[in-house]
Amino acid sequence: MLQNIINILINFCVAYDLNGQTGYKISPVADQLFYVQIVGKIIVLYEVEDLLP
Repeated sequence: MLQNIINILINFCVAYDLNGQTGYKISPVADQLFYVQIVGKIIVLYEVEDLLP
């Protein structure tokens, strides 16, 4: 089930490299720009504002 969710996310995402970490970009989500990163079996979702210096 988790793998199916990951595959769906990947299919709808654009690969990105942020701070040297590879992940996937989802845009737009609720009019916000989100980044999702898969860490092991955990899907981490960030708002871009949280990542900007």
